[in-house]
Amino acid sequence: MLLAGIELRPRNLVKASGPAIGVAVGGMLRPLLLGFALGWFYLPVSEYKFAQSLFLGTALAITAVPVSVKILMDLGLLKTRLGQTIVSAALFDAILSLILLAVLTAVIKTGEVHHTASAYLTFVAITDDGAAREVPPLLLETEEERRRHMEAEKRRSMRSQEQENP
Repeated sequence: MLLAGIELRPRNLVKASGPAIGVAVGGMLRPLLLGFALGWFYLPVSEYKFAQSLFLGTALAITAVPVSVKILMDLGLLKTRLGQTIVSAALFDAILSLILLAVLTAVIKTGEVHHTASAYLTFVAITDDGAAREVPPLLLETEEERRRHMEAEKRRSMRSQEQENP
C-alpha cells in the first residue's frame, strides 16, 4: 500500500473521484443490504439480531484497498484511468466503511440507531515527522455554532446522567 501511495498522484485521484463516488456507494450498498438481509432471514431471533445482521452486512461491504491496489499494480493498470477510478472508489469505500463501523458500534452499544450514531469517529492530528499530537480544540466562531455546541454539551451531560442512574 505504501508503494502504491508513493506512485499515485492525488491530482489524478481527484479527477477520477466523480465516477468513483458512485462506484464506492454502489459497491458498498449492494453487499451491505444483501448481507443484512441474509442475517435478518437466517439468524435466530434475539435482542441482538439487528446488530448481528448489520455486522454481517458490514463485513461483506468492506473492501481491502491494499489487495485491489496490488492487483492493479501487478496488471500494470494502476496509473490508467480505470485503475485510478478503482483506487479512488476503494478510498471512498474505506471512508464509508469507517462511518459504517462507527454506526455499528453505536448500534451494538445502545441497541438502536441514533441520529448521532455516525459521530463516533476519532480524529488524530499528525505532525510532519509522523508523531501523533493533540487535536486542537474546536473554535466556535459564530453565535449559531456556540448555541449548537451548548445544546450538544447538555445532551451529553443528560446521557451520562442517564447511564449513571438508569
